[in-house]
Order: sequence, then C-alpha cells, then structure tokens
Amino acid sequence: MNKLYILIFLVAIFSCERRSTEDSSSVIDKKEKNIVSEVDTLNVVPKTNDKKNYIAKVKIYLENTLSMYGYLPEKKVLNTDFRNAVNELIINSKTNYSEDNTDLFLINNTSNRSVSIKDNLDNIDEETLGRLYKKGRGTSDFDELFKKILLDWKKGEIIVFIADFIYSPKSTDVETGLDQLRMNIASAFQNIPSSEAIATSILHFESTFKGTYYDVDNTERESIKKRPYYIFIIGNEDNVGKYTKEVSPKLKRYNLKNNYQIIPSEIQIREFSALPFTLNKGQFALNSSKGKTVTIENALNQGSSVELAVSINLDDIPISEDYLIDLENYTLNTNKAKIVDVGKIEDNQIRLKDGTLKNINPGDMSRTENSTHVLLLSLPNTYNGNIEITLDKNIPKWIDNVSIKEGEDDRDVETNVLKQSQTFGFKHIVEGITEAQKKSGKSNQYFQITLKVNQEKASTGLGTIVSWFIFLLILFIIGMIIYKNKQRK
Repeated sequence: MNKLYILIFLVAIFSCERRSTEDSSSVIDKKEKNIVSEVDTLNVVPKTNDKKNYIAKVKIYLENTLSMYGYLPEKKVLNTDFRNAVNELIINSKTNYSEDNTDLFLINNTSNRSVSIKDNLDNIDEETLGRLYKKGRGTSDFDELFKKILLDWKKGEIIVFIADFIYSPKSTDVETGLDQLRMNIASAFQNIPSSEAIATSILHFESTFKGTYYDVDNTERESIKKRPYYIFIIGNEDNVGKYTKEVSPKLKRYNLKNNYQIIPSEIQIREFSALPFTLNKGQFALNSSKGKTVTIENALNQGSSVELAVSINLDDIPISEDYLIDLENYTLNTNKAKIVDVGKIEDNQIRLKDGTLKNINPGDMSRTENSTHVLLLSLPNTYNGNIEITLDKNIPKWIDNVSIKEGEDDRDVETNVLKQSQTFGFKHIVEGITEAQKKSGKSNQYFQITLKVNQEKASTGLGTIVSWFIFLLILFIIGMIIYKNKQRK
C-alpha cells in the first residue's frame, strides 16, 4: 500500500511539471494583472466639468439667397424635408436652452438680420424672404460668412449654420477660386478670438426642392426635384458633442444621410479586449482579465499566420458607421500585422463587412457585452511584441461623393442626376476646416489602443530531459510493482 502512495505522489509531481492550458485562459499572472490595473488607473479620464458643457446660447444662421428659396416654397404648395428638419432643430433648441437663448438669423454677403423664431419657419418662405430681406437676392461667399459668424462667436455659444454651401466664383477662374476658398476657410477657423478646442459637426441632408438652381455661370436651372443641404454645428468640443447628440436622433427621419465631426482631441478607449475563442485562427490565451495581453499557443503546430479578434467600444467616436468599418482609416505600428475586417456587434453576433453573421463564442460573451465592434487582426504565428492600432482622422469618403469632381462644374445639373445630389465646391470647405485643425497642432487620430502579443514559452532542454527521466522512472516503478505482485502469487 505504501508503494501505491509513492506512485500517486510521483504522478502528481509529473502532472505539475507542465503549464495547464486551461489556466492560461484565465488570470494566470497576478503580477501582470496588477500592472494592467495600474496602467488603467493612469488612463482614467476625469469626469467632465459641468461648466464645460454649459451652452449659453444657440445662434442659428440660415443662408438667405435665391439658391435657398427652392427649399422653402409656400408650405401649402410643398412642405419640404428642409422646413421640417429646421423646425425640429429650432424646437429642440428652444426646449433645451429656452426661447430667449435661441436666435435665428438670415445671412448673406451684405446683411445679417435677426428674425423671430416664435413660429419657427412656418411663416418664412420664398415670398416672405424676398419681401423681408431683398438684399438677400445675391450670392454668398462662404469664406466671408464663416469669418463673420466665427468672429461673433463667444465661449459657451453654439453656432448652427444652415445652407446649400454651393461655391459661387467671383471674377477669378474656378480652380484658383476653389483653392482660395479652402485657404480662406482655414484662416477663418485659425483666427477665432475665443478659440478653445473648437469642433465642427457636419450633418448632410437631402430635401425635396421646388425652385430655381443657379449654376457656376449664374444661369437658372429648373426641374430639379431634390437637393442636398448641410448643417454645420460649431463651438467648443464638449458643447458640439452634446448639442449634436441632442439633435441628430430627432433629425434622422428628415433624410439625414451622413454625419462627420471634426474634433481636436484624442479619445481614450478604455474598453477593448482580445477574444481567445471567437473568429480566431490559432490558439490563444489571455494573460489577464483585462484582455489587453495575449499569448499565442502552440505556434509551431499552426499555419504561418494566425488571426485574432479584438472587441472594442467605439460609442464615443463621433463619426458614421461607414467610416468605422473602412479599413483604410486604420493604421498599425508594424507592417507584420494588418486589420482584415471590422465587424459590428449585433446582440450575440458579429456582422462582418461582407454582411455575414458570426456567433460570439460563449467563452467571450463577458468580453463583448460593452463593445460595439470587433477588429480582426492577421499576424505571423511567431509575432512577439506590441500592436498599436490607430484610427486616423481622415476626411470621410462621403464628403468626396457629395462634391462635384475637380475639373467639372454644375452646368449640366439638369441632365446629370448624380450632380443633382452633389454640391459644387463643398469638399474645399471641409478641407479648409481640417487644415486649420492640423495647423493648430491638435491630435490627428481619434484613438490608439495597444495590444501586447506574447509567445508561449517553450520547455528548456534540461526541463525536457527531467520530464522524460521522471516519466521513465514512473514506468519502471509500476513495472517493478507488477512484477513483485506476480512473484507473490
């Protein structure tokens, strides 16, 4: 019987010689867990000061030129999406910030006139605009208008600028004029007297249209049924984010097509985790409960590359879904790894870019419950080191899609259906704003996260010899016990 106890003891020693695969997927390194906790503590974003979110006044500027009258025909003739959306915005502003703190202005090259918002836009149409504000029957140079309203901006205020933003060339050639437009816009945003982390939110809409369109030659074009327009929301970053979150959901039903926020700051992403069991090719183990360090297991038994999914919460990134899933907007610190897909989490599934749905492994459910997306990485099975994933601040593709291409103009807008949904010169306005931000030295990335990848530690030659010696010793003892038992019989 004593010999049997010795045998059990030796088997227990041998069983403890190798690291348990099951333990590797849990918190196996208490020291690393403490390190991760310390790093997370350092990255904690302090609570926002309520005063920074205080919106003292909302100033709504509506461009008043002939090109805008098609959005506001008499209501009894056509109640356009434009009228309904602007009404909704004004109502929301009055409700949240009071009627006394909400102003509406009609603005163009020559004048800036305050009008009553008591009845929203219900009493404003082509006829009243012409009668009330005849000086508006000209053109708008948007570089000058931006400069004008930005110089009048005060800390704590929100600017809402609503227009079609069609470029109207002066005496210069079109190409030179567009370049000048971009530079003047950049200058206007760079020279704001009270500038403090100013941000711009751009909402793109499409509305029914009944009126006259004026092309690059100021020639009248008719029979256009729909036209895009844009709402710019400008102010300090906290207020722009707050105001945009308040109005955007209410304006979606009025054909809100796209949105884009130009912000100066970098957002701290605290919620992300490697997923050892979902969408992966290869075997992985997490080195801590935080999921920010992962080990590639059994690398030599796998292919030359592996794939690893990382869940992440992108709720605070103020850009559209199309931007978030566009692989071109991401960069990595190494060319050995790459992002091969970005999926959207829907309940307990992940919708990949091609539309296919993949189930989240039950073992990863706790790591995805607060996440919105999954980044799928491909890397060599021998990779060992940090992978820094960055989402860059690029101008989204929709800005280019809604802008008439360089070298073209809008003379054929009546027959070109695509151009009826585009805006001449719009891209140059956006480029001017982003250029101003870059020149101010602000961050050019929305976020950056770091994932640490380790390799499974291989057994040393001495360890292998010892393991084999113990194994053979156990076999020898078992054989001796069996042999002696047979002799006794």
